[in-house]
Amino acid sequence: MPMNKFQIKIPQKAMPIAMLGVAGLSLIAAIVVLIAAIGADAAYKTVFLSIATVLLLALVALAVYYLYLTRVNDPNFFLYSKEQHRNIPAEQLTFDIVNDRMNFYLSLIADSDEELWSGSVLAKSDGSFGREEVYRPLVAYKMLYDLTETNDDFAWDRIILAEVTTIRLLTRAIKQAGDAELAQAIVDLYKGENVEEGENLRDFLTGNRKYLRARMLRYVKQKLDYFY
Repeated sequence: MPMNKFQIKIPQKAMPIAMLGVAGLSLIAAIVVLIAAIGADAAYKTVFLSIATVLLLALVALAVYYLYLTRVNDPNFFLYSKEQHRNIPAEQLTFDIVNDRMNFYLSLIADSDEELWSGSVLAKSDGSFGREEVYRPLVAYKMLYDLTETNDDFAWDRIILAEVTTIRLLTRAIKQAGDAELAQAIVDLYKGENVEEGENLRDFLTGNRKYLRARMLRYVKQKLDYFY
């Protein structure tokens, strides 16, 4: 993993929120003006109010179109395609894309797998995990998934022989994603320095490789708005 680090912070985008407000207020105003036009007591008032209604509805349409363009063109960490220079539809998002982007993300926040499993990364509170720390559960899932992809005993020792603090941070991150059952299973199977019994944890995680894949993809899709 690269030695240089970079903090990913998701800025609050005021413009889309402002345009959403404009669209809502303009729509309400258009409805009020239209009602006034229908009840107008003079022809010129009806014409004037009708024109105002059309203009307000046009403003609503422009605001909605702006929001559409913003969503399509504003790069999403998982949806943005360098080849297409835009975000792909959420329906086209696959685990392979999520996994590839998480490989890149981990290279930004940690220098090595050893650092990841030391617990110092999961313990960060410096904004590295984005808005509402949305990346933290993904990091935990990714750490577990990467283990299931290897038969290297040394790699598996990172969780089997992990410090209690690391396991607590790992399972806390998983619980943040609403996955209390998986978190509890890891706690129950974790045996500290007992390598022989720790093999049960290895077997459990390897047997749940497909679950980890599905869980990572589902979590990203559920939180897509947080990755802009």
